[in-house]
Amino acid sequence: MDLNNETMGPLQRVAQIPPQWKKLPNSKCKIPTESLLSLNTSERGCSSIRFSHNGHFLACAEVNKAQENNIISIFEIMHGRRVALFTGHLQMIYDLDWSRTDCYLASASADSSVKIWNFEQIQRKPWRSLAHPSYVYCVRFHPFDENIVVTAGYDKLIRIWDLKKKHG
Repeated sequence: MDLNNETMGPLQRVAQIPPQWKKLPNSKCKIPTESLLSLNTSERGCSSIRFSHNGHFLACAEVNKAQENNIISIFEIMHGRRVALFTGHLQMIYDLDWSRTDCYLASASADSSVKIWNFEQIQRKPWRSLAHPSYVYCVRFHPFDENIVVTAGYDKLIRIWDLKKKHG
């Protein structure tokens, strides 16, 4: 993706800034003894977290007390800010995965669905929804083709999806 600053959204510009977490050439390696940052989530915590590939964002599947409208928060971790909020799952979210380019985020849920979120456009509703007959425990994007998604769940089947095709 080759965009100039005028056509890029604010999140895309942040994603192009390299992380500043480096050790100086002659400094010793130290084992961390304290937390670098704490991010607040819902009262029942998180069921899954996943860093974006560029290392700038952290997706967090938050557990909702009422088990309705569970949310995914996206944090920009260099500054500890929540930059996006995705809603749409009706039950607990088990797994999250970013596409290779970090344009899409997939979420697997107990509501028998996998939802694909367009992170570039930060739409509150899912870009795609992949229906399953039962709980979906895990989801992964193909490492080289972000149009291919693999899901698996309670029904004992591994499904391979092509996002270029429409699904029911």
